[in-house]
Amino acid sequence: YTNETWFNLIKGQLNINRPVQYSYPGHAIVADGWMEVYPGPDRYLHLCYGWADEGNTDWHLLEAIPGGGETTDVIMINIYPAPSLGPTLSGVYAVPSFPYRYFDRDCTSSYAIFQAGHKLQFLQNIVVRSIGTIKFQGSSTSESRLFTRGDTSNGIRLNNGGINLYNNGNLRLY
Repeated sequence: YTNETWFNLIKGQLNINRPVQYSYPGHAIVADGWMEVYPGPDRYLHLCYGWADEGNTDWHLLEAIPGGGETTDVIMINIYPAPSLGPTLSGVYAVPSFPYRYFDRDCTSSYAIFQAGHKLQFLQNIVVRSIGTIKFQGSSTSESRLFTRGDTSNGIRLNNGGINLYNNGNLRLY
């Protein structure tokens, strides 16, 4: 890969809210942000080393990542939770034995129903758009939760009710 192609591959993953496992000899780190500075452009990656001190994260010029090199760097892409919903919702979503589903990017649907009992986690500012009907259901015996930041105690609790989005309706959790 050229540096530009390599950067664009990583950037594409980060743009759809997927972290990139980045490794070079002796290190495995996570790329969780990108930045281009003009004129140039100079291409930077935000890298998290997983250390417990103030040197844990930093911006690095792609061409000058410490210890890296064009022939030794390796990335792992398409990292997302198995119950991630993706960009298109469709059909009836029954509650699986593991009741969590993840909204990790903006999505659209003409028809979707989430039955009562779901734990629906949203990355912040993700938008769910209806071009038809989307229903989130809850019942007195099986409440549903819509939440962010991994905290099911906050957010929206659906208990004996629901949320219906109709044509051009949107839902966004902060």
